[in-house]
Amino acid sequence: MSPPRSPPPPSPQSGLPVNEAARTLLRGVRSKLGQVVREAKAHLERVRQPGDRPRAILFASQADSGGSGYLRAQAVGVALRARGWRTTMPSAHLSLSQRQRLVALEKPDIILLQQARHPLNRPRYYPGVPSVFDLDDADILDPRCASEVIECVSQSRAAIAGSRYVADLLRPHNRNVSVVWTCVDRDISAPVTPQRERGPVVSWASLNPADFALEAALIQRAMVELAGKRPFTFRLYGVKDRWGVRSSDWAESYVAPIRAAGAQIELVPLLAYDAFLQSLQSVAVGLQPVCPEDTHSAGRSFGKVLGYLIAGAAVVASDAVDHPLFFKNRENGMLVPNEPVAWANACAELLADQDLRERVASAGRRDMGRRLVVSTAAEHLDRIFRGVLAA
Repeated sequence: MSPPRSPPPPSPQSGLPVNEAARTLLRGVRSKLGQVVREAKAHLERVRQPGDRPRAILFASQADSGGSGYLRAQAVGVALRARGWRTTMPSAHLSLSQRQRLVALEKPDIILLQQARHPLNRPRYYPGVPSVFDLDDADILDPRCASEVIECVSQSRAAIAGSRYVADLLRPHNRNVSVVWTCVDRDISAPVTPQRERGPVVSWASLNPADFALEAALIQRAMVELAGKRPFTFRLYGVKDRWGVRSSDWAESYVAPIRAAGAQIELVPLLAYDAFLQSLQSVAVGLQPVCPEDTHSAGRSFGKVLGYLIAGAAVVASDAVDHPLFFKNRENGMLVPNEPVAWANACAELLADQDLRERVASAGRRDMGRRLVVSTAAEHLDRIFRGVLAA
């Protein structure tokens, strides 16, 4: 019988076992190498562009594919190049010293700060360069970050809001506020699954359905009402665990009355954006509820409806916020008051009339191609940026 093995000797520097200390060291090296590579990519991106153009650096709060950080900073930054700009969109993971080094070398004419959720997205860190602050949600009403948002708005030369509601919240702190809707950077000319090949699937695709109590109650009652009219499948997205609470448990409880009323149920977890868009190709009707009596909900607009339009689903949306500025009822979507019966009737009509559903979905996708693509957003930012420089 062999004697018991003694534990590995501790590292003289850390006091940790050698293997654990080595892994910690390796993680640190990888992190440092990642930082160096990210900064190098930003420098390579900038020097590859012509030097005789106006220059902009766009700092995103986050860079998740399909999220607002990607669409309102990275994607629009690329699109600005077609309008004569030299643009750099560095990783959100760069440190302050890396950001400031990039600014010192690039010498931008203007800086875009997309949201205040990133602690380094503050005008004070980039003195001497005019900044433009971009906000697509009503973060200014969130006590956890309101002071940071106000700081960014008030210290910027201009502000960009994702909706009229958010613009009104920003104007007391900056007189130069413009509205630019979130737009997509994807090619929407590719064919999508025709409605005749889609089953009677009605979807509520929210990132955090459990966080929107008023919308959740509205949709639940509407789907129970719809189940009494015709057979269908209700698909709920965004089922996940967070903050120690199992939202999958919440979701099961939430859909129980809808299932009891006779509907089939599909619960879908968080997906990568491409997988999410692919899954929407089987959705017939996409639901876009917004209850503006909740101040945070009132700040939401097109960011959540883009997926439906890309995938060619027919949209039923609240007749609220900026929706009436884009949707025309029964033409490119269905606009309904926030009453469960009205939502159920709109969904039932679309499910029963395949031709109407196809017309509405196709028109919505065409209108998105005219008004909600990143080249349109870049046109607005070009005007805003040049106005700041002229002033």
